[in-house]
Amino acid sequence: MHFKENGLKLSSEVKIGILAFITLAILVIGYRFLKGSNLFDRSKIYYAVYRDVEMLDASAPVLARGIKVGTAIKVALKEDVPDSVKVTMDVKAGIKLPQNAKAVLISTGLMGGKAIELRFDHHCEEDCLPNKSYLQSEVQSLLGGMVSQKEIKSYIKGIGSELDTLMQDTELGSTVST
Repeated sequence: MHFKENGLKLSSEVKIGILAFITLAILVIGYRFLKGSNLFDRSKIYYAVYRDVEMLDASAPVLARGIKVGTAIKVALKEDVPDSVKVTMDVKAGIKLPQNAKAVLISTGLMGGKAIELRFDHHCEEDCLPNKSYLQSEVQSLLGGMVSQKEIKSYIKGIGSELDTLMQDTELGSTVST
């Protein structure tokens, strides 16, 4: 460093070092942002274990009632049980999960996109799942992800009544013609 009478003058090497440090910091923050995690956001880590994650990617969204509340940050074979897959999820700190919360692997579309949906019946105030807890896991089929069970029952009921009407019309037609 060189000193001037009026103040401090930085050498070119120091300026380049500071610029390199700032550039590296921006790259790290940008990379983490593109992976779906935010360095400045406080969050909790949760785990779920599945038999097969059907091409779930790290950086897949974690949803609660259709709202993104986190990200899957790691998908790997479980060390002690090789036929299981452990998914590590980064969930916003404001989401307080009750003990009965489930991590359901769902399809987000016909092209094979996957997400994890957190299902729970209430936000808890006491006896919440602590940080780094394991959640109950479940896999939902493609059809189950696209249409709710209530809608499927409604469609089946409608088809049943239509078939019943068709059968009655067919029976009436055959008795009239004989």
